[in-house]
Amino acid sequence: MSPAPLSKKKELNPTPLTGTRKKRNTKRCGVRTALLIVDMQNDFIHFKNSPVYVLPAKKVIPKIVKLLTACRKKKIPVVYAITSHKRDRGSWALLDKEYNRAYCIENTPGAKITSEINPQKKEYIIKKRRYSAFFKTGLERLLKRLKVKRLIVCGVTTSCCVSSTVRDAYFRDYEVIVVSDAVSATYRDLHRAALKYFRENIGLVLKTNEVIRHL
Repeated sequence: MSPAPLSKKKELNPTPLTGTRKKRNTKRCGVRTALLIVDMQNDFIHFKNSPVYVLPAKKVIPKIVKLLTACRKKKIPVVYAITSHKRDRGSWALLDKEYNRAYCIENTPGAKITSEINPQKKEYIIKKRRYSAFFKTGLERLLKRLKVKRLIVCGVTTSCCVSSTVRDAYFRDYEVIVVSDAVSATYRDLHRAALKYFRENIGLVLKTNEVIRHL
């Protein structure tokens, strides 16, 4: 049975989730792009006693630095989405309260962006209190002001904050490119499953060098 038409002019043709999707164009003229870096903060990357420490995450730092260098050279906007919690627990998510997971507390070393990634004056920092960088933040207003239609996403963790942000971006009709060797998660199986989901349902999944070639 054919799908019900959306209108007289256009009909929905669902793409099977079998990896048979046609290769999409990674470089379209006039598409305004931004680099979105998620949660590259000390509590996630360097502080081993943090409840959100991601052991493999250090490996993605050189890849993200390489992306940053290329985007800065091309004058592509750079946005940092960082977790920012208050000490009083009022804004903490349910599980953070339940397990008393104190991390990325405002004005603490753990909340700072890692020293290897040095934000510049003309780059943007968005503070978030939940997994998604879009949830109750000014990110969408910023992207609209910058006329951004495509996001290159990297950071941590692939299966949690990156995943939530990528899904929300897709729901808002942004084109999404996830940089597979510039994202990381605590567990390899969750990392791989998230990348597979992105590839099948969200957008492009490319390596750092592939992304840079198409900037």
